[in-house]
Amino acid sequence: RLGDERVRRLTARQLDLAYSSMAADGAGPATTRVAHTILRSMLTQAVRWGPIPANPAAHARPPHEHHSPIEPPDPAAVTKVLASIDADPQLAAFVRLAATTGCRRSELCALRWDDIDLERGSMLVARALDGAGGIRTTKTGRAKAMALDPATVVAVTRWRSTLTELALAVRAGTPEWVFPADRDLTRPVNPSVMSHRWSRAAKAEGLEGVRLHDLRHFMASRMLAAGVAVRTVANRLGHSNPATTLRVYAHLIPAADRAAADDLGALLDRQGGTV
Repeated sequence: RLGDERVRRLTARQLDLAYSSMAADGAGPATTRVAHTILRSMLTQAVRWGPIPANPAAHARPPHEHHSPIEPPDPAAVTKVLASIDADPQLAAFVRLAATTGCRRSELCALRWDDIDLERGSMLVARALDGAGGIRTTKTGRAKAMALDPATVVAVTRWRSTLTELALAVRAGTPEWVFPADRDLTRPVNPSVMSHRWSRAAKAEGLEGVRLHDLRHFMASRMLAAGVAVRTVANRLGHSNPATTLRVYAHLIPAADRAAADDLGALLDRQGGTV
């Protein structure tokens, strides 16, 4: 451990050993890299102030994160689940929003009706729920505006009508939250509740193991396959840097490139070789 070590005596090897110790204690690569980033920043400041001549963290090597290629759900399977939950307006609207916007479940649970313009077909995502049910900013700290397709607007409108009737039946005021908790319409639903409901519906249709979060990957993969610009997909995902989108979904882009080439070739054939 580094807690008892004097800053001026720290070496890159000591830091490497500390990272290995963290891994042995069960810390994942991402957690260790966060610790490295914080430590490197602190030691950089120490160099500026003078206690140490150089930053040992600059030469330390935290473990790399190993990401398995993302395999998004099959469109036909997602469509099948959507059809199976049509009788549940709340879940249908939630899943439809997740699949078409790519929003995180915590962001959808924190939506207020003021965030959605059903007439214009648009939505603003400005906050998320934390693990304790409190409100926080989005993961990137930025709000994102996005368009909603007509079928999603219909699904959300249907849920709003159902929710209004429910509020009247229990003599509650107009709910502030788009997806309130079942037993208390004044509070947003817990994200884990929606994940459980999705998992149950997906399992019934043969999609066992497909998480609600995987609908985020579904949206990104389908848009990239359709030739949508990476920057546009990044904006919908809330990635501040399109390079992040490229890193996560790079293995899907060759298929999109092939589809685009085939489409262009077909267009030339239809036009007799001219456009």
